[in-house]
Amino acid sequence: MYETILAADVITPKVRASTLRQLGWLYHTNVSRTSDLHRVQKAEPLLLESVQTDPSNGQSWYFLGRCYSAQNKVNEAFVAYRQSIDRLDRNADTWCSIGVLYQQQHQPMDALQAYICAVQIDCQHSAAWTNLGILYEQNLQPADAMVCYKKAIELSKNIDGEGYYDPIAKTTDSH
Repeated sequence: MYETILAADVITPKVRASTLRQLGWLYHTNVSRTSDLHRVQKAEPLLLESVQTDPSNGQSWYFLGRCYSAQNKVNEAFVAYRQSIDRLDRNADTWCSIGVLYQQQHQPMDALQAYICAVQIDCQHSAAWTNLGILYEQNLQPADAMVCYKKAIELSKNIDGEGYYDPIAKTTDSH
C-alpha cells in the first residue's frame, strides 16, 4: 500500500515524507522475515529520503536516529536525535534513546541527564525508568535503581498485551 502511494503521480511533499517515514519504520521494526542488517539497509534510505523531503518532521529524524543506532553509527544517531529534539523537544522516546547511546558510550552522567529528561517529559515512560534503574545499578546505587525498577513494574500494569501504554486500561482499572 505504501509503495502505491509513493508511485502516485500527484503526491504532496508532506504525504511523500510521511509515507517514506512509515515504510522505513516498518522495515526497521519488522523482525519476522529478514536479518537485522537487511532490515536496516532497507529502512535507512527511506528514512533519509523522508527527512530530505520534509526536514521539519521530528518523528522522521527520531526514526532515522534509531536506524543509525541499530547500525552502531553513533555520531549519525546523535545528529539525527538532535534534529528530532530541535523539532520535537518534548519527545520522551528521543531522550530515552539518547540516554541509551550515552550509556553505550560509557558516559553515565550524560545518560542520566537524558533519562531524567525522558521521565520529566513523560512520567509513564517505562523504558526510561528501566534504563535509569540499570544505570543506577551499574553505578552502584542500588536504592535508586530499586525505585526506578519499581516504577517501571508499576507502569507495566498499564501496558496492553502488545507492550503499548494503554491509558484507557489505566482509567478503567482505577474505577
